[in-house]
Amino acid sequence: MACDACDAGAWIGPSGGGTDAWCEACQLAQRLEGVAAAVCASCGGPLTTSAPRFPELAGALAHLDAVLAGWTGDAAPLGSVLPERPRFRSDLAPPAPRAGDPAALAAVLAAAARGDWAAVIASPDRDDPRALAARAVALERRGEAAAAEAEWSRALAHGDDARARLARGTLRARAGEWDGAAGDFALAGGGPAACWNRAALRVHRAVAETPGLPDAREIAAARAEAGPASADWCEPTIGRLAFALLAERALARREAGELGDLDLVALREAEDLLEHRTFWDRALVLAGWARLGTEGDGDAARVARPLARELAAELLAEPAVKGEALAGLRRGIERAWDHIATFEPRQARAAIAPALADPVLQRYRLPCLACGRGSVGVDAWSEGEGTDPATPA
Repeated sequence: MACDACDAGAWIGPSGGGTDAWCEACQLAQRLEGVAAAVCASCGGPLTTSAPRFPELAGALAHLDAVLAGWTGDAAPLGSVLPERPRFRSDLAPPAPRAGDPAALAAVLAAAARGDWAAVIASPDRDDPRALAARAVALERRGEAAAAEAEWSRALAHGDDARARLARGTLRARAGEWDGAAGDFALAGGGPAACWNRAALRVHRAVAETPGLPDAREIAAARAEAGPASADWCEPTIGRLAFALLAERALARREAGELGDLDLVALREAEDLLEHRTFWDRALVLAGWARLGTEGDGDAARVARPLARELAAELLAEPAVKGEALAGLRRGIERAWDHIATFEPRQARAAIAPALADPVLQRYRLPCLACGRGSVGVDAWSEGEGTDPATPA
């Protein structure tokens, strides 16, 4: 750790049989020997003995701001932090070359390997399954879905291939060609992508063909096909997919002037389909309600208020936020907490706006308590004792 304006700094981590620790609140270096408690001798707060926590503050503030915005009916900030999870998975890795490939084929495959899609597409047409696969990949990478599907069909004319089935089925599914996609996915093998695609297609069809919530048996069958639901923030799950599709359907019906109570009931019930209650899952739900314009004491508030309180409480519990360097941030979050309690999301958002614009926090650093001029941040790291330190780019 180092300041960019003075010589204040410290190492954090194992050293000489002990541990060099650092207090994020006091910005003091301390030495721990043996099994000494990782508690600051000055403020009694927790000591950092590995990666510091404060670089995450900017992201945590952005999450709180997005939730407060969603509460007011503004889904844009949530949309900027939520991941774009794949609805259908494909395999767009270029086909591998083989020893003895003709020079022209080797050139096409080499162009595909280096991502030169224009060269692949412009190459002379070769009726070879790997050349056709390379062209299909290049066309899809360029956004030419219909042409890519045609190339996969030509490749399949040379013989059935699970990868080609997966790729063509994905293109068909994205275009809403359910029957053709189902036929391809049935022959796409038993890999994770093929299993997911079969499950996702089942969910898409169930949502499209059922006025309210899809039949529980269809959801159960899709889960069985897809396998265990990942809690990873960017991974799709059956529950996440089902909720997203139902939210999109409700929004389309609202824009057409057809939104009814059945749509809202189905969307509320779909919240129970989510396998996890991570920030990302609850933010997905909030974004759905925010896009429907349920501002005030409606569904957006029902989801947003407890989530905002949790995020604000987590920020106030951060060691760095308890320190003098971030006293202004702490007061802003405390004001936001009070506004959240009194159902005032706009005022809560205004309370943290200065911190969101703080250039020091945006650079994942802290104001330096030692000099009051500079900022403290991760300046270098070492892979282990006795190795040369590295400076981050």
